[in-house]
Amino acid sequence: MIRTALGALTMFGLLGVTGCSYVSAAREAAGKALEDRTHADLMKDTEIESKLVRLINERYTRMNLDLTFDAWEQRVLATGTVDKPTLRDDIGRLVKDVPGVRVTYYEVQLVSTKEKEERLQEKGQREQKKNQGTMSETIDDWWIARKIEAKIIARPGVNSNNYRWRVVRGTVYIIGRARSQTELDKVLELCRETKGVKQVKHFVEIKPV
Repeated sequence: MIRTALGALTMFGLLGVTGCSYVSAAREAAGKALEDRTHADLMKDTEIESKLVRLINERYTRMNLDLTFDAWEQRVLATGTVDKPTLRDDIGRLVKDVPGVRVTYYEVQLVSTKEKEERLQEKGQREQKKNQGTMSETIDDWWIARKIEAKIIARPGVNSNNYRWRVVRGTVYIIGRARSQTELDKVLELCRETKGVKQVKHFVEIKPV
């Protein structure tokens, strides 16, 4: 799930931390003006994401971390995996102390060292295959996220630009803003019916336009 776009900072392989929401770069670039987020909120969220990635990489300079951060109207969703409880707690405290953050949803999962290394390796291999034009259709977190994207974009009555989602070990995490309960219900239904999804956790606020 490596994306580089607005509200999405990708540091995997370079600095060790991924900070990216699953929204393809081309679609997000085209959809900036269609978000219900104000320009001021957008700038604040981008600054928060940048600050989080910088702080994490300054503290854990030689660690390749499986972490992602998404900010929406100063609410931050942190996802990914770590293999040490103390590391998970330490990162959680750091995220909550970042200036400007109103609410933190800390959803970083604890996994074995073997699984963490396998996830990082798979991300690197996926990027290599993408560059070579040989992507596979194996059902994994990245595949699930792609399928969700296609469904949300195609669903009438859903402003896909107002949502950011990420998949970790089959769990879908969504943050953003829904224009109505009906719209949010549609989005959650699309996620739950996607093959490979084990559960869906949302942090979406309902704000009519």
